[in-house]
Amino acid sequence: MDSLEAQCLLIQLAEGEVRTPDVWRHDRSGALSCGYEGGECAFTWRPEQVARMAHSWRNSDTSRAPQQARSFVDAHQCLVALASQAGLGPADEITHHLGRAEMRGRWEHEQVLLVIAEIGEGGLAARVPNRGK
Repeated sequence: MDSLEAQCLLIQLAEGEVRTPDVWRHDRSGALSCGYEGGECAFTWRPEQVARMAHSWRNSDTSRAPQQARSFVDAHQCLVALASQAGLGPADEITHHLGRAEMRGRWEHEQVLLVIAEIGEGGLAARVPNRGK
């Protein structure tokens, strides 16, 4: 998925230079946004920019996601697989919250919110489906 690879590239580029953003939002459109919790600034890349970043990541000599992103990449792929098994299409948005070790997938038309909490090296601690009105 392009936005996951772009997120890995951005985290790798920021490593040691600036604090990694706390919140990453992957949109169905392919756009990617990130920002700092409590901050007013957000950074957003359009789908074509994300595709270029993902291409750069795939063509780099890096074979693994940066440590800060690794468990979120795995959890993101797990969420996509769970949604597919449940008969849902791609999420409208998937949000990674690095500080809270939490990820949320939202399907607007199906009125579904899926939260994966306590993401870490030990795996996924909770899967909480929620269907609302």
